Amino acid sequence: MLTKFISLILIFFGSFGVSGIEINGEKELIEFIDNNISVLREEYYKEYGVVWDVNNYVEHYDLYDEHDNIKAYMLVFDNGYLTVGLDLYLYGIETQGSPQFFDFDSKIYLIGQNFYVKKNELFFPNTTEAPDLYVIDGKSLFYDDIYAKLDSAHTSLLKNFTITYSIANDLMTNSGSYGGYNIYTRTQGNYMDCGAQAAINTLYTFELSGETGITKSNNSNTERDTMRTLMNWTTTGRSYLGIMFYGIWPGEIISGMNEYLSSEYNVVSSGVFGAAYNVPAIGLYFSLKLEDTAHYAMIIGSAQSDAWWIFKTNYDVISHWNENYTHLNGVIQTKKSGTPSYYFVETQYRHDTYNIMKSTGAKWWEVWKPAWQLLEA
Repeated sequence: MLTKFISLILIFFGSFGVSGIEINGEKELIEFIDNNISVLREEYYKEYGVVWDVNNYVEHYDLYDEHDNIKAYMLVFDNGYLTVGLDLYLYGIETQGSPQFFDFDSKIYLIGQNFYVKKNELFFPNTTEAPDLYVIDGKSLFYDDIYAKLDSAHTSLLKNFTITYSIANDLMTNSGSYGGYNIYTRTQGNYMDCGAQAAINTLYTFELSGETGITKSNNSNTERDTMRTLMNWTTTGRSYLGIMFYGIWPGEIISGMNEYLSSEYNVVSSGVFGAAYNVPAIGLYFSLKLEDTAHYAMIIGSAQSDAWWIFKTNYDVISHWNENYTHLNGVIQTKKSGTPSYYFVETQYRHDTYNIMKSTGAKWWEVWKPAWQLLEA
C-alpha cells in the first residue's frame, strides 16, 4: 500500500515539474498538503465551482480500521477538514467548521463514512451523525443513487475507472488476472430480504468453488426460505417499538447463518475483504444522506477511479439482484454468459463486513494454534 501511495504522489509531483523528492508516508502526506493549501483551494474550486476559504493547516488525527490498523488521516484546517487514506482515497470533505467528536482522547475508528470509538470490542458512535452499527436494518431492493451496474454505460462516466482486484473467475483486473471463484447469484425479486439473499449467494459461491457440503441442497429456493426463517424475516415485516420494518438486523444475519451452518463454520462481523484475503465477503452498505439504501451484498472485487487533485475514489464490486445461473424450480443449472449480477458501490458506504470462518481443528491445549481461520475455497 505504501509503495502505491509513494508512486501516486511522485506522479503528482512530476505533473507540477517537481522531481527527486522522497515520500515516506504520513509525515510527507501532511507536509505536502500543508505546503499546497493554495493548490488545494484552487483545485476544489475547479472541481466543484465553490470557493473553499481554507488558508492554514492546524492539526490531524489518525483514523483506524476495525482491526486497529491505520486507515486514514483527518486533516483539520482553519476552516473545514478532509479525510484521506494512504491510498489517496478521499473519504470526505467538510469546508466549514471543525470535527465534533465526543471523545478526542481515545482511538478514533473510521467505519464507512462515520467515526467510532471501541469499548469492550464493540464500536460506539463518536459523533451525532454516526449510526448504531448493531441496529441498522437492510431493507433495500435497488436504488441506483449509490449502486451502479458494472457496465461501460456507467464506468465510462468515471475518470480512469479500473478493476484493481477480483476473486471472480469471470472478472478481469487491470493487470489481466482473474480470481478463482465461481460466483453464484440469485434473483432477489421484490422482497426486502437482501440479508438472506446475500448469505445464500455467498454459500453457493463457496459450494460451487470447492467447499462442498457447506449448503444443504442444490435447491437455492429451499435454502433461501430456510435462511429467511433463521433470520426472522417475513414477507409481512415485523413490528419493533411500534414501527414496522421489513429488513434484517446485523445481528440476525450472523445468528441466522451460524444456525444454518455446521459447527465447523462461524460467521463474524468487522471482517475483511481485499487483495490480502482470497475470500468473498458480505458487505452492509448504506448512505445516511439517502433513504432506503441499506443493503447486504456479496463482495467480489475492488475498483478505483480518479476523483480530483491527488485524490482517488475506491469501489467495491458486488454481485446481487440478478441471477447469473439458470434454475429449474430452484435447482441450480448452468452458468449464464456475461456478468448480469455485477454492480459497484463506493467503499465508503460499506459499514460492516461479514466473513465465514472455519475451524482449524486445534485442540484446547494447543494454545499456539489459531482456533479459526478465514474460509477459503
